[in-house]
Amino acid sequence: MAHEMDKAKRVSRGNEPPVQVGSRVEINIGHACNNHCIFCMQHSSDSQHKRWVPLDKFTKELDYYHQQGVRELGILGGEPTLYPWLFEGLQHAKNLGFGRITINSNGSRFADMAFTRRCAEAGITRFCLSVHSHVEDIEDTLSARKGAWADKVQAIKNINALRAEGLPIEHISLNPVLNRMNMEDMEGFVAYYKALGVKDIRFNAIRPEGGAHNSTDLVPRYHQLMPHIIAAIRANEARHRIVLTFGEIPLCVWPKIFFKSDTLTRRYIGELRDLPTNVTEFITPDDDGRRRFLWQDLKCDVLKTLTDACKSCALVKQCGGVWTNYIEMYGQQEFSPMGDTPEDT
Repeated sequence: MAHEMDKAKRVSRGNEPPVQVGSRVEINIGHACNNHCIFCMQHSSDSQHKRWVPLDKFTKELDYYHQQGVRELGILGGEPTLYPWLFEGLQHAKNLGFGRITINSNGSRFADMAFTRRCAEAGITRFCLSVHSHVEDIEDTLSARKGAWADKVQAIKNINALRAEGLPIEHISLNPVLNRMNMEDMEGFVAYYKALGVKDIRFNAIRPEGGAHNSTDLVPRYHQLMPHIIAAIRANEARHRIVLTFGEIPLCVWPKIFFKSDTLTRRYIGELRDLPTNVTEFITPDDDGRRRFLWQDLKCDVLKTLTDACKSCALVKQCGGVWTNYIEMYGQQEFSPMGDTPEDT
């Protein structure tokens, strides 16, 4: 992500974006990880970025955002369960009054019930797990670790057991990366994990960078994804009725008839539901270099490109365009401008 941060500096509007009321903050505490997911965005992270941010820098960021009125925290990595000062950091956040604390994790360490209990008791209220398949071989292949699927399933069972005991855990959410290996059975994914007590799933279309850069084996075209997404939505409407959302898919790729229902669009299109998200990314742990930015702004200003169709699209501000590397892979032919009434375009 270092090259993205450098680019972000060049397009930054002022020194720092304003912290928005009602927003949340996500703090990246280092890129070290115990999995080697084949599509990982941090494949090219150097040794500096894999080092952990010192505890005092983490707590100072918590102080800063608390002073700005932010009360919802997300902890990012790498794999934040490996952070050597995790519990000290959680205690500081809890003492400040952060009421909703999310950890974004591959889930492997939560297969250990004692560790999971300690995390919940320390203040984590929401567990967001990167689970990519309900099929063992596919999950282990995507995670590049034998036993990854078994650990993640056990993690879900452990978290739900603690919630049943009365620990203040809101829920588990799953955050699968949608790619060629898992796109054809999203309904099976939803059904399997719903049976394990999961009621919140967000499929994000794979970003063709990092391990997925120029990988046609992993990155499908959006129009190849859409029939499977619609099938999953129909099954959810008919049977499952969980919180099911999809992110990082240009709005013009969705069937135009879908936009006839504002309820459907806001139920299933993630970008129409998401709160503004402040992010802190430390450039190197040992100096004062760090970037604060709004994730939505970074995507639109740095990571995505406006196609020719985007320039005349009425919904471009809501959509933000297309991942730059996707256009380099597949071109612009899929995209068309949408009018003020998308169902008529």
